[in-house]
Amino acid sequence: MQSLTSKLASLESVLKGINPGDLSGMLSKLQGVSGTGLQEAVAKVPVVNTLCAQASKLTTQSNALGGALEGVELGGTIPPLLDLITPVVPKPLETFTC
Repeated sequence: MQSLTSKLASLESVLKGINPGDLSGMLSKLQGVSGTGLQEAVAKVPVVNTLCAQASKLTTQSNALGGALEGVELGGTIPPLLDLITPVVPKPLETFTC
């Protein structure tokens, strides 16, 4: 009986602060997820973190390139009957968050 009481107390301390709605939400998200699938997903977290860091740097570099192109000017005169066609610099990317 003491062992059962101890296990129950341990379980209560783990569940303390978890609302029944939270638990139902977690269970619905985990429906159909196998133990192997969960382990594979957890194993990929470092890869995702690396990709997030690279995507953030890519956004910064892309925006810097856009700013540099925006400042480019051509000097001189365009001959008659020639059109100067320049690409439009895209708007800056939004900050990337994972």
